[in-house]
Amino acid sequence: MIDTILLDGNRTIENDSSLTMKRESVFQEMARNISEEVGSCNAGQLFRFHAEFSQQFGEYIWEYHPVFWRTVLERLSSNKDIENVLQRVYAHFLSIYERHIELFDDVIPFLETQSRKRKLGFVANGNEQRLQRLIERYKLNLFFSVLAISGECPFKKPESFLFKYALNSLGTQPKHAVMIGDRYSTDIFGAKKLSLRTIHLLRRNVCPDEVGSPCYCPDALVRSLSEVETLLEKPHYFGFERVFAPQEKSDTTVSEAVIVCGGHGTRMKGLATNKQKCSLEVGGIPIIDHLVRTLVAVGCRKVYFLLKHKGNDIRSVVGDGSRYHIEPVFVETGSKSTLSAVLGCIDSIGGNFYYLHGNILYPPRLLELLFFKYSQLGTSTVVLVPDDGRTRHSRMMRNSNGIVVSIDLSGSPSDSSNQFLFMGLSIYQKELFVRTFHDVESKMTEEAVSVAVREKQRIGSLVYEGPWRHYETEQDYVQDSRHTPVELVSW
Repeated sequence: MIDTILLDGNRTIENDSSLTMKRESVFQEMARNISEEVGSCNAGQLFRFHAEFSQQFGEYIWEYHPVFWRTVLERLSSNKDIENVLQRVYAHFLSIYERHIELFDDVIPFLETQSRKRKLGFVANGNEQRLQRLIERYKLNLFFSVLAISGECPFKKPESFLFKYALNSLGTQPKHAVMIGDRYSTDIFGAKKLSLRTIHLLRRNVCPDEVGSPCYCPDALVRSLSEVETLLEKPHYFGFERVFAPQEKSDTTVSEAVIVCGGHGTRMKGLATNKQKCSLEVGGIPIIDHLVRTLVAVGCRKVYFLLKHKGNDIRSVVGDGSRYHIEPVFVETGSKSTLSAVLGCIDSIGGNFYYLHGNILYPPRLLELLFFKYSQLGTSTVVLVPDDGRTRHSRMMRNSNGIVVSIDLSGSPSDSSNQFLFMGLSIYQKELFVRTFHDVESKMTEEAVSVAVREKQRIGSLVYEGPWRHYETEQDYVQDSRHTPVELVSW
């Protein structure tokens, strides 16, 4: 049971865009203040200094931090007593900040609701003076029982101290707490080092801050705090096998993926006539967007999109890949089978790769569990689910060690309790496809698994018994179209 929620600050509860959109007026007011302190200064100079700072050190809201204003003062003045001036200048900025900063619209309703049910902790990296202004402005101390701010101690996320401090102060064990934040490298990775549950908050039109690794993968991706209660009401959602993240980030990962997203969607009827079914939106989010973000979370840097019907719909969602931090490769196959499509690009793939059907939704951490099962078995590994009696995927049987021993490619349902349905998700070793296949234009990708099994090669499996959504028919989609992805894959 989750009885404690830890929340990050900036871009989780604090809407920094409310201030950055007013940067011109902020810099004009700051220029007048600096002119009174050290001499002539104008907003144009501040914009130029900000651009130079960002070019040298990376894009950030540099005005939030005293180091930026110190640099400005050093550029404009030879006064050696700069620290006293800096204190006054930064205090003036904080007064502007306090007047203009906003919370996201969903924050106060979320805090009001959750504070009546659970313990809340604020765990944030940042300057304590600025964050205290935010806390005072919105009386956040009425909701948070503990404030763990990096500027008040020698440590910052992803180091463990802030998380441990918050948990100890709240008297909570890690298994009963969830961390909600917007950054892989600090919020998700840091919390997972202590085996906390994690929710990655990517608000609408905001993409991942960087490519992750299996150790980063959150329990859930949400676009709003209003979606979180759906998860917390279903305790089994967080019942995934816990995988402890290593103390250091690992470079071991599967960095490429192949998504099959070219089907005509004939069973979708009119829905797929003018739209590629994998680009249909659920809760306002294209299905393919959900898949790509999840791949990024587990460390994929290059994704092959196997296109055929309405391929431009997929291209328009993914674009050049920069918003996801991936290199997209769009492959117009013209093939009649998934096996032929994969074989058409296999020479370009560098090594082992995730294989996904582009019309499926599932919890993000399923990819992480697949990766660890693949690493444990050291061979191609498929995800199997209980047979639902209607999905037209291959059926497989496995032994007690999880090794696939037989495969039925007909797609026909089975009455056997020992036979499982292929979910359309796997990690394949490239060598599985570097062989001779016959009549490839009529075969599914799982033909490679079938050949390997006949040749007594090991193919591993992971049985998943949780929720997943397979958009194969018009009814599948219509009944789900108004729900968010979180609602659809929560237990």
